[in-house]
Amino acid sequence: MNIGILVTATRRYIQLIPPLHASFERYFLPHHTKRYFVFTDSKKSLPQGIEVVPIVHQSWPSASLLKFHRAVSIADKLSELEAFYICDADMRAVAEVGEEILPTRTQPLIGVRHPYEVHERRVITSIERNQQSTAYVAEDETFPYYLRGGFLGGRTKELLSAAATIQANIDADLKKGIVAIFHEESHWHRYYVSHPRRFKVISHAYSYNERLFRGDPDFAALYGRDIPSPKIIDLAKNDAYYRDGLWAGIRLWFKWKIKGLRTMVRHRQWRPLLRQVLRLGLYSRHLKP
Repeated sequence: MNIGILVTATRRYIQLIPPLHASFERYFLPHHTKRYFVFTDSKKSLPQGIEVVPIVHQSWPSASLLKFHRAVSIADKLSELEAFYICDADMRAVAEVGEEILPTRTQPLIGVRHPYEVHERRVITSIERNQQSTAYVAEDETFPYYLRGGFLGGRTKELLSAAATIQANIDADLKKGIVAIFHEESHWHRYYVSHPRRFKVISHAYSYNERLFRGDPDFAALYGRDIPSPKIIDLAKNDAYYRDGLWAGIRLWFKWKIKGLRTMVRHRQWRPLLRQVLRLGLYSRHLKP
């Protein structure tokens, strides 16, 4: 099967593409032909086989919000493929991802359970409750899972159709000055709620947090130790640094620090709190493929 992989990586995020590519070449559907499309404003050279799609950097959240727009913009290239996946630049494959992740005729779309929904044992707050938004999900609407926006996929025809619908919905929201609470993820979840039978929902092992994967004791104390043999992880990184530079990264680090300490106090996690205070730092390191 011919597979496409779409990634957006502007500014410093381009640094994350070579290790992503290396890990996917090694582990992700290794017996299938893959084509990589990277949407970027960077002129840096990338590994052979990556097709660069030039774009202009857009500030947060547009960089993420418009990922479905970008898929639609290269529909002619994607139509040559049988299926494609959209993933964030900070993803890494850490174990073989096989046929189980492929869409089928009856379930042509691939959705991934959000790991925090699993660990916190509740529907997380990324669901849009603003009735003026096209991503709105009513309180009485039922659905078994909440889906992650950082990794998704499907058969080309059906996923392009979903992308076109979501693109139109996002554009309608923007005309009214509305951005859904968690951007394109909220719209993707809305599409799932409307069309649940079209989805093959796979476990959070395919979109797992690096800090849980690495066994960070402080993070595990808050979210549990339910590690389902992770296949794909997202890096524990400082997004502000990659978007806006060093000083923005430092400011976000302090914000994380304060938030983390407050959360530990609220959950009465005294030992993790003491460890954090003593070492004066948050865990954050990158996994190398």
